[in-house]
Amino acid sequence: MNGQDASGLSSIVDMAITLVGSVAKEWQTISMVGMVAFLSACVDESLLPTPPLTWPFDMQKSGDKIDAKFRVVDHREYSLGLEFGFKDDNQEDRKRVRKLVGDDGQFINGDSGVPTPLRVNILEIRESGDKLFFEQELQTSRLRSWTGNKFVKHISYVRLKPGDYRVRVESLENVAELAEIPMAFSIGFYPKSTNIKQP
Repeated sequence: MNGQDASGLSSIVDMAITLVGSVAKEWQTISMVGMVAFLSACVDESLLPTPPLTWPFDMQKSGDKIDAKFRVVDHREYSLGLEFGFKDDNQEDRKRVRKLVGDDGQFINGDSGVPTPLRVNILEIRESGDKLFFEQELQTSRLRSWTGNKFVKHISYVRLKPGDYRVRVESLENVAELAEIPMAFSIGFYPKSTNIKQP
């Protein structure tokens, strides 16, 4: 083999190595993209949040919505509520928000506060499609509890079994009085409550 033939053969070998390397890199990229997509899907499902949960909710605007997924681990009774925030250690702001929230729920004939018309749906997430589990539309709710920086008005209790769910909440009217009040929709449970035993 003369020098010219050897040089040509070397060039062919170099081209083949470059081509193989390029193909391998492309397959590696495709594999990585596929793996990332697969892992992302798995992570998204495995990291669904569990109660107690809160979602910011702008009650002053008609049509404001929450659409969120969550996971139930324990079969128990859960409480749905509306949270009305006020400034920490600010009695004036607390009084202002309290007037809008109304009386304690134990006063059946008392002031229920500013109307908070909304619709709440909870759906079971199934492979065959979401199934409506709970639906309620209400105009008012009653104050049930409070902490150092918020009042909580009770909407309803709902018993949920372990599984994945979707909650949808929608404000049905403009409520200008609630402007500048930080609000949230919550799903929680009493810490001392126990799991519901299957029959």
